[in-house]
Amino acid sequence: MPVFIDKFEITDDEVHKEMQHHPAPSVEDARREASRALIIKRLLLQASADRNLVEADQIDALDDEKEELLIETLLEQIIKLPSADDVTCKRYFEQNIDRFKDKKSGETLPYPMVKAHIKAYLEDKGHQAAFNAYVDSLMDKVNIVGMA
Repeated sequence: MPVFIDKFEITDDEVHKEMQHHPAPSVEDARREASRALIIKRLLLQASADRNLVEADQIDALDDEKEELLIETLLEQIIKLPSADDVTCKRYFEQNIDRFKDKKSGETLPYPMVKAHIKAYLEDKGHQAAFNAYVDSLMDKVNIVGMA
């Protein structure tokens, strides 16, 4: 069954082709994940057109590399997050001290040794949360039919 985003159709063939990138315990789960990925990609491409990064009638002619660059450009414009500062990293370290134990000795690793890891982790989590919120806002604006 095809998936429709408003009047735009994602065909069964497109979903089946995408399923190879979404290993799952069942065919239904793989189909659902593939459908979701294609929906998100289409919504991001449409948002790129809405922000005049590409002409709407040129979206279907883009190759995979150009689509990826366009989506990266969009996300760089949309998602602005502050860097995790030392106070935030230190607080995370103190609140999650058990995560920073040496596996051999059981001793807590010193904060300076794990600071960069904590900073990267917190910034990644923040970016992921902002991305998910943005995608949810895009999904709220359209009518999606056919996604299980």
